[in-house]
Amino acid sequence: MLNQEYEWDNVRYQINRRISYDVDLSFDGRPAKEQLPSGTLLYRLDFPIVFGVFMKVWWMKETAFHRIFDQAGLTASDLRQEWQNRLALKKPAKGGIGELGGRTGEAAARTQVLVVVTTQPVFAWVGIATPLFHKAGGEEQVYLPNLAHGSGPNRSEYARLLRTYTLPAA
Repeated sequence: MLNQEYEWDNVRYQINRRISYDVDLSFDGRPAKEQLPSGTLLYRLDFPIVFGVFMKVWWMKETAFHRIFDQAGLTASDLRQEWQNRLALKKPAKGGIGELGGRTGEAAARTQVLVVVTTQPVFAWVGIATPLFHKAGGEEQVYLPNLAHGSGPNRSEYARLLRTYTLPAA
């Protein structure tokens, strides 16, 4: 079963080519290792173009999504703001001038809602988002590493992409 052999200290450092950080800082207290059954829906808010869906580690359960949805205002912008605030998501980077002209890394609004469904039971770490980046935090979040393990960044042996929604940018 995915992540069954790991404890928190084995997975708390998110390491890839661009960043390395202690994800323990993203939780208010120590998250609980929890078995998510097959058929669990997980949601995330992401940028308009998403590569490596199953390389993503931050998700939320359907109940947390509905709490945020119910507390947000009536517009897509209100939903996006509530989501970013409750999960303490960092503001997108500004970008800069590229070597050949043009812009690189331009900031974009998070407009893509991704929904995956687990196809096998998996272990994840679940806890409350701590206030970071001048955001409130306070919502339950799911840290699920290794979802793409052995399958590649756009495939998983443990989950499948169920649907995507695009929120208006304004």
